[in-house]
Amino acid sequence: MCVLLKHYGKQRETIDYYVYEVEFPNFSSEAMVLPNCDGTFDIYLNALFPEEEMKRALVHELEHLRKDHFYNDIKPIKEIEDEAG
Repeated sequence: MCVLLKHYGKQRETIDYYVYEVEFPNFSSEAMVLPNCDGTFDIYLNALFPEEEMKRALVHELEHLRKDHFYNDIKPIKEIEDEAG
């Protein structure tokens, strides 16, 4: 089941994003982000995890957006993940 939790307005005046709580097929990932054609982002939180872990995952994914990681293909993934916390 896919539930729209909340549409947040602009984040730091530059990023629109939508947050969804979805049961992933397993526990391999707490969250994921997909860019949309219109410049917005969809953040999917794995509903199999407890609420506190989903909140932490949301903060992590928002850091990726804030630091513009989706448009930076120069840095190694490990460095990008470390920056996002």
